Amino acid sequence: AAVARRRDPGCGRPVLLRPGRPQGRRRVLNQGDAPPATEFPKDGIMIFAETKRPLSFLLSEANFHRSRDTITVASGAGKLVSGTVLGKVTQTGQPATGKFVPSPATGSDGSQNATAILAYPVDATSGDCPAVAVVRKDEVRSDELTFDPSVDDATKKAAKLDQLRAVGILAR
Repeated sequence: AAVARRRDPGCGRPVLLRPGRPQGRRRVLNQGDAPPATEFPKDGIMIFAETKRPLSFLLSEANFHRSRDTITVASGAGKLVSGTVLGKVTQTGQPATGKFVPSPATGSDGSQNATAILAYPVDATSGDCPAVAVVRKDEVRSDELTFDPSVDDATKKAAKLDQLRAVGILAR
């Protein structure tokens, strides 16, 4: 049986469609309802899950992409998703690298200060990776941001959002 494929515009959540039904009769699923691309053989329903869209966290930015900058994500940072809060490495035992890593809750190399948000996913597992980040004059959705695992409670997240506010990125 043919299964209709349709993306839910704008929200990035999985959409459930039944073959032969009008477009208006669909049910949007929450992320935890079922794994992506799972088929239910009883009635031929298939679920397609979309990944997080790049820049889905962004509410507004300065004209002509003035809020964005090209940065370098440091080697070893791993696979990062769009919306990851980043800090710039400014102090080390050697000269400062100026590269970005996910901003931890504490540290002494400068990366503990949140200064940017990753715009598109990157894989910096085995080498430095060029990337685009929003760094100034932005409004973002705080619930769509991804933090370093060490930022694990509301107080630490609030501190990161305050650090972003200091560089002109406002979380709503």
